[in-house]
Amino acid sequence: MLNLARKPKPEDYLAFAWRRKWWILVPFVVVSGLGLAVVFHLPKLYRSTTLIMLVPQRVPTEYIRPTVTTTVEERLQSIATQVLSRTNLQTIIEEFNLYPKMKASYSKDEVLEFMRSNIEIEMRRGQKGGPRRETVDAFELSFSHSEPKTAMLVTNRLASFFIEQNLKLREQQAESTASFLADQLKKVEADLAAREQEIAQFKVKHMGVLPEQVSANLGMLQQLQMQYQRLNDSIRSAEDRKVLYVNQLAELKRFSASARAEQAGLQEEIPAGPGQPTTLEQLEASLAQLRAKYTEKHPDVVALKKRVEEARQAGSAQPAGSAGSQGQSRTRRSGAGRGGLDQTETMIANVQAQLAATESEIRQLKAEEAKLKARIREYEERIETAPQIEQMMTDLTRGYDNTRRLYESLLAKKLEAEQAKAMEQRQQGEQFRILDPAQIPAKPWKPDMRKMIILCLVAGLGAGLGLALLVDYRDRSFKDPEDLEAFTGLKVVAVLPRIEIKEEAAPRKRKTRAG
Repeated sequence: MLNLARKPKPEDYLAFAWRRKWWILVPFVVVSGLGLAVVFHLPKLYRSTTLIMLVPQRVPTEYIRPTVTTTVEERLQSIATQVLSRTNLQTIIEEFNLYPKMKASYSKDEVLEFMRSNIEIEMRRGQKGGPRRETVDAFELSFSHSEPKTAMLVTNRLASFFIEQNLKLREQQAESTASFLADQLKKVEADLAAREQEIAQFKVKHMGVLPEQVSANLGMLQQLQMQYQRLNDSIRSAEDRKVLYVNQLAELKRFSASARAEQAGLQEEIPAGPGQPTTLEQLEASLAQLRAKYTEKHPDVVALKKRVEEARQAGSAQPAGSAGSQGQSRTRRSGAGRGGLDQTETMIANVQAQLAATESEIRQLKAEEAKLKARIREYEERIETAPQIEQMMTDLTRGYDNTRRLYESLLAKKLEAEQAKAMEQRQQGEQFRILDPAQIPAKPWKPDMRKMIILCLVAGLGAGLGLALLVDYRDRSFKDPEDLEAFTGLKVVAVLPRIEIKEEAAPRKRKTRAG
């Protein structure tokens, strides 16, 4: 055996290999031969591969935004789930009559699972937008089968499924997006119409107190207040005239009573004391009062001046200190009374008519005053309630503006979705395209013959070396002086060659060859 007590030399390994050459060669040949026989009889699988690349949409995204926003990787996973579904794989199995032997021995689910294990999808990533951003721009689709042509046909069929499902998926997403936006747009449009109707009804209900009418209400209130001031002036003027007419009527009635008494032959004269004015004096005093307030063209001044002239023409009372007799004085008063009585009665009737007209005018003016007060109060209430109405109108307008902006946004999105839908229907959007079609494989993919042959040879060599080492380990004899010196620790003085007897030579050789 190899002496591990000392460091082996290269010639020790050569001597070991030569000494155990049959223990190495025989297992090497047997194990390698058996392995190669098994390898060459293993079922062969042929793999066909196609390269499918991602083609961007033909219309620039600045003009039409795609409705499909999922990544290519997510879309591939979704499409792969559909392509590898039970229904789709069963259709392919029946179309190409795959796995006829397995159908007889295994269930459908087991056959489908076996087919899925022979389908492989490998994504290829490229860098976009920076060194750290990788995106899928292509993928490889492979299928393995025992028949090379079948592997190619099934691979092409699967690739066509991927392309068709991608187009169908994008078109469905674009259509569903457009349909969803159309439904939402109808709801928002109805909401917008309801809000418009609500605002219109609010304006009708609160007409006159709307925020945009505040300035007009303020202007109208100022006009009404000015009218009210002018009306008050007119009422005061009419009341002053009423007082004047009442005073005039009282004086005229008093004068008329005096004239009637004289006409009836009463001897007593109505004394005119030093502080008691005559009728003409009262009229002139009233005229002076009116002139202090009004101009000469004022109707009241003109009328009173006329009465003063009439009183002067009718004759006024004469002074009592004349040199005539008592009979002559009584005769003059009697003549003056008879001459002015009729005119006095006419003046009383005129003053009474004017007094009645003035009272009617006052009643009419006060009625107008009440109406004007009501209107002023109405406009004051409008102005007072304007802030509250403005807040309510602001709330309604805010809700309407928000709904209108939402409507405009949905309308723009719906138009974009319709354009994207038309683009997908015309197949102008992002697509999958076969860059390298599947070909008939020239050599099997499994097993890898080169690797398997090397593996068989290595296994045979390992088996031979292992067996030789085991046999050499069980051999306790010394093969050279160095082994003996290492074992005993003594110096070897001489080495005698092997001496064999002819009778023992043949059996020993056989034993050596065998052992």
